[in-house]
Amino acid sequence: MTTVPCAYVGDQQPVAISLISEVGVDVQDGDVTYGENLHLALTDWEQRLLRRLSPTARQMFFLSLWTRKEAVLRAAGYGLRVPPDEVDVLVEDGAGTVAVPLPDGAGMTEVQVRDLPGARGTVAAVAAAGPVTALHTWTFNPTFHEAHSY
Repeated sequence: MTTVPCAYVGDQQPVAISLISEVGVDVQDGDVTYGENLHLALTDWEQRLLRRLSPTARQMFFLSLWTRKEAVLRAAGYGLRVPPDEVDVLVEDGAGTVAVPLPDGAGMTEVQVRDLPGARGTVAAVAAAGPVTALHTWTFNPTFHEAHSY
């Protein structure tokens, strides 16, 4: 079983669990300010689409792309050893297959990625290195003073 937690954003911490493949997950909030140098993490095609948007839409679009890239690169098992600007994460309707170049030109691997619902002002994505047969999401509200032990 592969379990991948991610850092907290606000009061959210996504966790991805898979019994059959490597997984990756990421969440970002709107507090990350898009800067002109951040476009370097995007493919040429992603950059062209980004430039067409209004400044407000540009911020959330960039965060969506970055969140998918983080999840995909974690699921591929290489993290930032693969340059993010070489990974095109434009997928239709927030879900699809992404080709990831392997380090040192060792070929390509495919990763499934899907956007997740996030709290207002946040974006989240999950990715799996193998086929996705089901995706379940839960929102937990752990309040330890209400917890019971039997």
